[in-house]
Amino acid sequence: MESVARRRLLWIGLLLILIPAAIYLAWPTFENPEGDADRLLSLLHLRPGMAAAEIGAGEARLSLQLARRLGPQSRILVTELGDDKLSTLRKAAAASNINVIEAGESSSNLPPQCCDAILLRKVYHHITQRQSINASIVEALRPGGRLAIIDFPPRSIMFWLPKVEGMPTGRTGHGVTPEDVIREITAAGLQLESRIDDWTPINFCLIFRKPPLH
Repeated sequence: MESVARRRLLWIGLLLILIPAAIYLAWPTFENPEGDADRLLSLLHLRPGMAAAEIGAGEARLSLQLARRLGPQSRILVTELGDDKLSTLRKAAAASNINVIEAGESSSNLPPQCCDAILLRKVYHHITQRQSINASIVEALRPGGRLAIIDFPPRSIMFWLPKVEGMPTGRTGHGVTPEDVIREITAAGLQLESRIDDWTPINFCLIFRKPPLH
C-alpha cells in the first residue's frame, strides 16, 4: 500500500510539472495578431484615416497588422517602458507608419485627444498605478473613442506565473479579472460597450467608449 501511495504522489508531482510546461509551450499558439486585428477593427469602429494607439506594444505585432489594414493615411502610436523594449519596438516599427512613444510608470504619455481607439493586449494586469494610467488613457481618447483591453484572469492552473509586484492588497495570482477591469475603467469615466469572455480559450476582451460630446 505504501508503494502505491508513493507512486501516486510521484505521478501527481510529475503532472504538476508537465501541465505548466505544456501551457508554457502552447502559449504562443494562442497568439493571433492577424485575427485580433480584424476583430478589433470592427469592435473599435476603426476606418482608414483614423488614429489608434497600442500601450505596451512589445514587438508591435498587433499594431503592424492594424497599420497595414488602416493604410498610410492613418496614425498609429505605440508605447513601451524601458530602453531595451523601446529599442525592439523602434526596430519593428521602422518601416511602417507607426510612431513610438516612451511610456511612463504613471502615464501613457499619449498626447491629449490623439486617438480614436486605444488598446492594451495582455498588458493591463502589469499596470500597478492604474488610477493615473487610466486617467491618461481617457485624456488621450477623443470624445466617442474606444478602448479595448485584452487580458486573462488569474487561474490556479497558472500558479507558476509570479504575482506582479506592486499590486494592491487583495490581488492574487497573475492576471486580472474582467470585473476588476470594468470597475476601474468605468471609475475613470468610460462606459462598458461590450464584453467577450471567450476572446481566446484563455483571454477575455472588454470594449469601453468615451462619452461623445453633446
